[in-house]
Amino acid sequence: MQGNATAHVRPSDPRAIRTRTKLMAALVDLATRKDLDEISIGELTAAAGVNRATFYLHYSDKEGLLLDAVRALTDEISVGAAAASGKDFADPDRAPLHTLAFFAELDRSAALYRRVLGPTGSPAVQASLHDGLRRAITDEIMHRSADRTIDERSTERSAAFLTGGVIAAAIAWLDDDKRAPATAEAAAVWRMVLASSAALQGQTTPGDRQHVTALDQPITPRSLNARPT
Repeated sequence: MQGNATAHVRPSDPRAIRTRTKLMAALVDLATRKDLDEISIGELTAAAGVNRATFYLHYSDKEGLLLDAVRALTDEISVGAAAASGKDFADPDRAPLHTLAFFAELDRSAALYRRVLGPTGSPAVQASLHDGLRRAITDEIMHRSADRTIDERSTERSAAFLTGGVIAAAIAWLDDDKRAPATAEAAAVWRMVLASSAALQGQTTPGDRQHVTALDQPITPRSLNARPT
């Protein structure tokens, strides 16, 4: 079953899909203007054009609806990453479309995602977001490594590491009152992902080299005390 859909509704029913889509859109839209705790079920159903009874056929509470909304976002990102070609990942200064879409959505619903990713956010929703991003980043690593054999376990660890970094960067960006535009943040995070991924995989490309030079150097007492020139 998707989200908190109840046994009374078949998730594959087109009418059920339309209803859930309306409810998710209403939640995201209302969350741009109000705190999540202040949004009532009545407001949600009115904005979605459905009645309260219909809401409870699909969800037991707002958290279930929010979980579906986050899954819809990460599913879209994962599909975009899987469908992308190698050339989509070749430019270190231009984030792929699915990465741009992710940060654009975070920006559009910044208050909602600050809540989702913050210390009072739902662990289930946070885990869903983390899992969806990890799948997308795994696909990105596989695309960039298409011309060589890579270790599956190493890829999984790299994807987990990079996912944590992307989420941490997103949280810091959302918390910044003077945050950069979504396109600029997506590009900055994309460069960090490429540089970190290259270092983790033990390879660099010409475009990555400027970002990972320090990571390539062995750590010695002398290097720890060295100052950048």
